[in-house]
Amino acid sequence: TLVAETLVFALRNSSEEAVAVQSLMALQGILDDRPEIDVVFLDVNILYGHFRTVLRALNRRYGHVRFVVTSVNQENPIGRLAMQNGAAGFLHNDVQFETLLDALQTVRTTGRIVPYESCEDAPAALTEPEVALLAYLADGMDTDDVATVLQVSGSTVRTKLRSLREKMGVKTDAQAVSRAVREGLI
Repeated sequence: TLVAETLVFALRNSSEEAVAVQSLMALQGILDDRPEIDVVFLDVNILYGHFRTVLRALNRRYGHVRFVVTSVNQENPIGRLAMQNGAAGFLHNDVQFETLLDALQTVRTTGRIVPYESCEDAPAALTEPEVALLAYLADGMDTDDVATVLQVSGSTVRTKLRSLREKMGVKTDAQAVSRAVREGLI
């Protein structure tokens, strides 16, 4: 069952947004029909702008699925971009079958795999609640407002924000929001 619940899917390059949308719709159809799929290896060969949009949309819609991005060229920034936009990992297309199985098992057990060297310093992906917290701040809410909306204490919100700042490698909430906006997370 290790492989039976895994999907390998190719997203192909096109300057036309319609092709990227068709690829996304095809993948969504498969995932909607097969909810037992929990890991998808995305063979990516699409424009970076489309890729970011597609990966974010997939992560939002299929929170239970881990996406591992594969690409033919490990010198391009696709691995880093993948990790920054919620991928569970990045692998070069020509990995051995045993390596692929090891990666699959690691993703299933830990949720992530360590990508190749140029991705090692990519930030950990933000969870949906973390992104929502940043969106509240971006909308001008203060800690007490957020606590009221989330029905938690102000202390809990401050603790979550402190952990979020550490995860993002920033010192202030404003820097966290600014970075999230710049990276298109909110």
